[in-house]
Amino acid sequence: MDLIESKTTIFVLDTNILLGMGRQSLHSGKAFLKSLESIKDRLWIPRQVYKEFEKNKNQVFGDTKNRYKNVIKALDQKKNNFVNGLNTVLFNPLEQNYIGINQLKQSIFEKVEEISTIIKEYDSLKEQKAEIMEFKKFKKEVSDFVAKLKKGREISLSERMAILSEGELRYKYQIPPGFKDEDKDKKKVNPQGKYGDLFLWKEILELPSEKNFSSLTDIVFITNDQKEDWFEKDKIHPDLLQEFKERWNDKEIHFIKGADFYKKVSQFYGIFEDDVYVKMYILEIIEANSNLKKIKEVIKRNLNKIPTPFDVESFKGFKINNCKVIKYEYKNKKLTVKYLIQLKINTIGYYIDKEMDEFWKINERRSEENYSIESNVIADLKMKYNEKKKVFEKQQFKVLNILIPETVN
Repeated sequence: MDLIESKTTIFVLDTNILLGMGRQSLHSGKAFLKSLESIKDRLWIPRQVYKEFEKNKNQVFGDTKNRYKNVIKALDQKKNNFVNGLNTVLFNPLEQNYIGINQLKQSIFEKVEEISTIIKEYDSLKEQKAEIMEFKKFKKEVSDFVAKLKKGREISLSERMAILSEGELRYKYQIPPGFKDEDKDKKKVNPQGKYGDLFLWKEILELPSEKNFSSLTDIVFITNDQKEDWFEKDKIHPDLLQEFKERWNDKEIHFIKGADFYKKVSQFYGIFEDDVYVKMYILEIIEANSNLKKIKEVIKRNLNKIPTPFDVESFKGFKINNCKVIKYEYKNKKLTVKYLIQLKINTIGYYIDKEMDEFWKINERRSEENYSIESNVIADLKMKYNEKKKVFEKQQFKVLNILIPETVN
């Protein structure tokens, strides 16, 4: 029997699934909540997830009114920076004699005024104000829904101490889950915070013993966390599967991503929306950064081909500071995702210094310096929906442009 249909299947929600509704568009968030409501009697959340949701919900869902204000403020700031840059060039006394300079100034600043008008018009949209009110209602709907869900029990202090001690060993030897969060709390603000995934996992392991789920046969864990301390080659990490089966040989556990869960449940109940599914899939790509390894490989190959601002014989490597999805397009079951990737490139520059000795002979001395370059990469990820497997499959990741400044640090 299908897991969605079976009454003996219990669905467990991760924190990123609940908070994800606040990161999506209002329409997509409501559609996902509707899919959860259709199986609410078979939903369960660990106490750890509930605590994390309560702690972060206001920040993630946020004050919608201030969100819009911040966008307008940021746009105005960017516009003002642009104008200041123009003024530096256009009002330089040495350039006042250029032919047509006054007409150029007038044309440019007319366009700047148009931009100001567009920003003001957007700020006054009635639809925006209506959406702010709707989002406030939706935030309360989600919060009330989560509050009513079945939850794991509070873990006792002695249990917590035992899990923390076990966590130190698991992280030391990279036994999942959660070891990728080992450096999560470098400032020691919340030393237990890095063990959040382990607390969650321990609760899931106890789930079949709960009296409310005596007939449980399958657990479906819904998460957008795609790190290798949960997954291996897009499947549940074998160590986690082994640990579960050692405890519950007659039960099954499955991992599923949020978008795929939405697709299965909403199709079963006849409420599926293609556009919502695609947007949720995009959100997973943004949150999980599951393609970073592939991205790094492609960028490295491209870095070796491009000219640099100086004579560099070797790259020491690079670090991805940020990876943003700036645009996506979905046509004919094909998905194209455009990335803006911010890099810090570490390099070694070699220079030849020429010196004249006391005998008027010119000697060359080779010197070496370390450099770092802040760079932006524009790249495309192309994917196609496989109707048979019911998943998006990668087709191509291509670097379109690498923008390196002419000066270096």
